Amino acid sequence: MQILIVSNTIISKKLSEYLALNKNDIVFSTADKNEYDNFVSVHLTSIKEIEDFISANDVSLGIFFNDTVKNLRDDFLNRSECPILFFSNGADFSLAQIKKFIYKNKIKTPKFGVFEKTAPALEYVQNSTCPVIISSDTDYDKQGFFIADTKDKAKDKIEKLFEAGNRKILLQDYIEGIDYNKYLISDGVNIFDFFETISYFDEFSLNDTNFIKDDIKSKIKNEFMPDILNSFLENNFEFQGIIGLKFLISTKDEIYLNRIENFVSESDFEILKNTLDVDLKNLLIDITSENLSQDKIIFNDKNSIGANIQGEYTGVCANTLNRAIELIEIEGFNKKSLDEGLKLWKR
Repeated sequence: MQILIVSNTIISKKLSEYLALNKNDIVFSTADKNEYDNFVSVHLTSIKEIEDFISANDVSLGIFFNDTVKNLRDDFLNRSECPILFFSNGADFSLAQIKKFIYKNKIKTPKFGVFEKTAPALEYVQNSTCPVIISSDTDYDKQGFFIADTKDKAKDKIEKLFEAGNRKILLQDYIEGIDYNKYLISDGVNIFDFFETISYFDEFSLNDTNFIKDDIKSKIKNEFMPDILNSFLENNFEFQGIIGLKFLISTKDEIYLNRIENFVSESDFEILKNTLDVDLKNLLIDITSENLSQDKIIFNDKNSIGANIQGEYTGVCANTLNRAIELIEIEGFNKKSLDEGLKLWKR
């Protein structure tokens, strides 16, 4: 089977590498080439080039992320000769647009501000209590989210982001708590629970969600989820693929929807690789054919951790959480961050 993945994101390269583990498939990807013989790097810059490539190479599945072929989705889908998956949150949303979408639909989210100029951003910081979370609106800044624990550090980061060419930046009040990530999978007709994790500042994730109280999970399921799914319908929020709903559970048990993730975060993808007991490729094909069902989604009961180790994401899997922690420390993960996360979650 020939698969084409078009994107310049870290997660698209991770997906390309993972699918290339099946030596019976050929994975064409715009990501940088690696050691897999059946991972073929390609350079495609226009819809015409992509269409010609699909036709010439008998591609059976195309996967695109929302940083590519913008504004041509529907037209391209109608013309494509093979099943196409677009991993985007409905409309090529930026981070700021996602936050505005959540706020507009009256779903509880931490206080935030979106800024196009330095002065108003610095004023927001002066009127806030540190720490403050700072991020670029798009992917100009590869460092992700920055937590400024002083106003001087916040000022320095804001100035650097604008100097780097970011047109907008997002500032958000910091709320201490647990990041609870709930992933959904849909074939465009039916929506199913996929998997869930908890994470610590996007540094590491684990699939042991027992740190979340049962009544909190119940409230998310029965109160938050209907409102979120209804807001998707009311706003023509197309959903065929995988998205992550990133909740924040404060130390006071307050629930916030923090953001919506296209596909799967880098650390959570490491968990997905280690715990999914069926072929991800087949699930992706079922999504395009509207042939998905809950009984096709099978995970093992291993404890898994995904972590960012000096800019590279890796994952481990073990029978117990303690053993998984030992393995990720052997891999070189910062033990201090791990201890801080576990201490916070065990409150």
